[in-house]
Amino acid sequence: MRRSAGAALGLAVVLLAACSDTSEADARELARQSCEYPAPDTPGFDPDTADLGLLVELDQVAQARADLAADAAALDDRWLPLSDAATALAAYAGRLRELRSDGAEVSQEMTPMMWDQLKYASDAFILECRAALEPRSAAGRS
Repeated sequence: MRRSAGAALGLAVVLLAACSDTSEADARELARQSCEYPAPDTPGFDPDTADLGLLVELDQVAQARADLAADAAALDDRWLPLSDAATALAAYAGRLRELRSDGAEVSQEMTPMMWDQLKYASDAFILECRAALEPRSAAGRS
């Protein structure tokens, strides 16, 4: 009886390890998709003069990236910082769209602290994407 219980426990550990590897790989793939989600090219972007349609599109892209990052974080806590950064960027993209659709001047409504927070979120997203986009073998070494 003990032998079969020990074998069953060993099998359970092996199966959990296999599931864990699959979850980690799936989470990394979702994180990669979040980072690579296509966004429109916006050279010289100015939220005060940008077309409202572009702001709507950027808001949708930011939300899609946040959703993918949240899914990755749900599978593996390693991607929580990516999810937090993507969620913050999505909130700011939504805010920019709201301000412009209400006819407000973004530069007048956003405080310097808000712009700093947006920059920090952007920097964090880029940093976390580096980890998501590096080859799997290199990621395992860090």
